[in-house]
Amino acid sequence: MLNIKSILISIIFLFLYNVVSCQEDEKTKIGWSGRYKIESYGKNKKDSLNIQYGIIEKTLNAKVEDIVRKYETDLVRWNMITQTGSQKDSVLLRRFLMNEEFNEYEEFGWTELYKSGKMKCLDGGHFFLCKTTVDNKVKIGEEEFIATTGIFGIVLHKGLFEFTKID
Repeated sequence: MLNIKSILISIIFLFLYNVVSCQEDEKTKIGWSGRYKIESYGKNKKDSLNIQYGIIEKTLNAKVEDIVRKYETDLVRWNMITQTGSQKDSVLLRRFLMNEEFNEYEEFGWTELYKSGKMKCLDGGHFFLCKTTVDNKVKIGEEEFIATTGIFGIVLHKGLFEFTKID
């Protein structure tokens, strides 16, 4: 009898958890979570012998007291884990700021893309990751490229990478 009570309580708890998580702010549900294949883009692809894999997971929101004031307007965070051989790295990701004070899309000329829902980016400190429409032509400075998978990243001193979501 005690086991049935425990199972029933667990089922109720899981149901309530799912109901609450479904009511999250729509902005947090842009589909970043998942497994990705990460490859160098274009001519660098030939030079890259190692394909990396990464996992992006929604993580706990940042605490206001732990971050710089500038980032207090958006506390939603993701964690990205990559593995190359036996080395595993983890990076905390935050959305690009877009508010009255700060517009991180402006530097790249992507403000209108963001406003129209065609570009969303995450910042990981030494790199950033963006989602756009599949086969969208993206301009960065004087250069353009086609985001064939719709997901790309730029790593400081390493260049452009394409992400393919595998689940």
